[in-house]
Amino acid sequence: MDQTGRVQIRLMTEGDLAEVFSLELASFADPWSVTAFALELRHNPHGHYQVLCLGTGGLNDPDGTSALGNTGGTGSTGASGNTGGTGNTGSAAAPVAAYCGTWLLGDVAQLVKLAVVPAWRQQGWGRCLFLAELCWARDCGARQLLLEVRSRNTAAVAFYTALGLERLDVLKNYYQGPSDDALVLGCAL
Repeated sequence: MDQTGRVQIRLMTEGDLAEVFSLELASFADPWSVTAFALELRHNPHGHYQVLCLGTGGLNDPDGTSALGNTGGTGSTGASGNTGGTGNTGSAAAPVAAYCGTWLLGDVAQLVKLAVVPAWRQQGWGRCLFLAELCWARDCGARQLLLEVRSRNTAAVAFYTALGLERLDVLKNYYQGPSDDALVLGCAL
């Protein structure tokens, strides 16, 4: 937790995209571009993207270095919501510590993104944001949540299964760069 102890989950805006993109690069082997996120926010009526923000200061490790690091990791699939918007600058008041994105397709919520700043992982922030997204999906009438995750991303698989998601299918060679199978995980809402 930061010095102020404040946590905020809110809709992602275009003002958040610089921070979101930095986190995307630190979390995924096959990251989305800033343009992809902007198009989602502006034009995907089924998309919902949220950010989790901590306090009012910069997100730093205890030694004062940037909490984003430069891991080039493999990330996990995640979700959260969309309204677009351009008024919020995101980082000025409360830096983005995590984000998620979900597509609501009929009664199915498809989690497409979930990432947490590397230095802030395994502290419950991903779980908090994921559960907020589940509540949103359920409130919107979703009856099932689905997501794909790299089969070799054991941390993400463990995270989702601990939250009650079950393995439903395997999609062979779904991911490129590096090549990997996708595990389809899901749960009833």
